[in-house]
Amino acid sequence: MEIQNQHKRNVYNLGFSLLFIGLLFSQLVSIWNLAGSITFTLTDFIILTLALFRLNQLFVYDQATQFIRDLFVDIKEKHHHLERHQKPFGLERSFSDIFACPWCFSLWGGSIFVWAYIMYPGIMLYVALLLALSGVATYLQLGANLLGSKAEHQKMIVERERH
Repeated sequence: MEIQNQHKRNVYNLGFSLLFIGLLFSQLVSIWNLAGSITFTLTDFIILTLALFRLNQLFVYDQATQFIRDLFVDIKEKHHHLERHQKPFGLERSFSDIFACPWCFSLWGGSIFVWAYIMYPGIMLYVALLLALSGVATYLQLGANLLGSKAEHQKMIVERERH
């Protein structure tokens, strides 16, 4: 049974890989038609990098989007908490794999986001800036948490030495 499920998963993964290649090709064709009218600066690159970092975190890890990831898994209640199990194969399993893998999601989400940024720069700049600022705020919060933790640790060491 497991070998059959693995074979079915491989077929779905092949289909998704071909779909991804087709998506990239269609995006490249639409961008090619804009040749000469696209300006992409270092600032754009930095904004997109930070925005995609945050988009990736949002869809792969954050609690706020757990409901989206839950659409593609089996959920069972056990001892008053929820257990999530991936389906053995199928479209839902392929989506579940993408949403569980930061690298996979960054390719899919990134290709769509960058294409939209090039095709609709006005609207997408706003979205990208919101995501980029949120990404920077995440780093600042992590830095503040790290400093606070380090200060608490040093405080405990000093108090132990006094006693």
